[in-house]
This record gives sequence, structure tokens and C-alpha cells, in this order.
Amino acid sequence: MYVDDKSSMCRTPEIYLRTQDRAGPLGRFPMAGGLLVLTAAMGVGIFMATMFMWLPRI
Repeated sequence: MYVDDKSSMCRTPEIYLRTQDRAGPLGRFPMAGGLLVLTAAMGVGIFMATMFMWLPRI
């Protein structure tokens, strides 16, 4: 079975662009909230990686 490389890609940018073009305020606020949650999760991950991998052990 052939699997297209594009099928495994993240769809977030496409959803963002589709929401930006077509949705009204009721569609844009949930998208903005989702991006905020993903950004916060990425920040927590970066902080945790810094704390556990790069800072010297005391």
C-alpha cells in the first residue's frame, strides 16, 4: 500500500489559513485559543528541556 508523504504532515498551518480566510469571529477565537495552548505547551517543553538537559547538576 502506497502512503503519500503529505498525509503524515501536520495540518495546523492549513487549518489556520482556512480559518483565517473563511471563518467569522466565532471560528477565529477557537483557532487563536488553540494556537495559544500549543505555544504555551512548546514554551513549557523548552523550559523543561533546559532545566533537565542543559543546566549543570547541583
